[in-house]
Amino acid sequence: MPTLILSSWSLPASKALADSARHAGWRAYAFDESPHVKPRGKLVFYGGTDKARATASRFHLALLEPPFDLLAKLPVEFRRRSVECGRFGDLSRLKAPTFVKPADALNKAFDAGIYASVRDIRTPRRVNSDSPVLVAEPVEWSAEYRCFIREGELTAWSPYISFGRPVWKAFGPGTLAARAPESILSFCHRLFSRSGVSFPPAFVMDVGMIDDRGWAVVEFNPAWCSGVLGADPRKVLAVLERACQDERRVSGADRQWVLKRPP
Repeated sequence: MPTLILSSWSLPASKALADSARHAGWRAYAFDESPHVKPRGKLVFYGGTDKARATASRFHLALLEPPFDLLAKLPVEFRRRSVECGRFGDLSRLKAPTFVKPADALNKAFDAGIYASVRDIRTPRRVNSDSPVLVAEPVEWSAEYRCFIREGELTAWSPYISFGRPVWKAFGPGTLAARAPESILSFCHRLFSRSGVSFPPAFVMDVGMIDDRGWAVVEFNPAWCSGVLGADPRKVLAVLERACQDERRVSGADRQWVLKRPP
């Protein structure tokens, strides 16, 4: 019997995921209510990035996630703008307004945004010059969707943003169509069948429409710390389960998706 470990009940999706897990016969706990829980069997983690590394260490979890440079590796057909992966120390070369974001979901040392100079980036503490960053050509997104992917298939999805405004609603009867929009399904099929890029077995990707260019990947993130938004929590659980493996038994194929970070 799997056990769902939540970092906190305060997360927007915690109750829905816990209810879905229990309905499926799983156990479900949150650290802020049961900090000393000793679960048995298959463990599945979902929670804030501040708890991910400690949870993985405590419970011997291998948390699978996309590599930092995955977006930059995509053919331009699937990103529709220039994207590069670099280091924070390289940002001293910025000379024009550029979209910059931390590449590591567990080390968001500054807010993603458009910056013309590294001096404009406000950080709460000193940032290591080797910290990975993504730099991209600024574009306008007219629509964005969140996609939970398992084994190259769109498993759960949610509208996200339309013309800069959130448009998702918490999952419930009638909030989502039976199928994702055909444009999203078609884009995912093309990406996973034609890009020539390797993908982890479970992750989250946001896709969107760039004005005058077409559909493209906005960004990749780990499934276990991404907002569920209006996606079906029952289907999200299947993605989370695949993204969380026992580090003592993780396969060689999966091990490549366990990212190494300095202490």
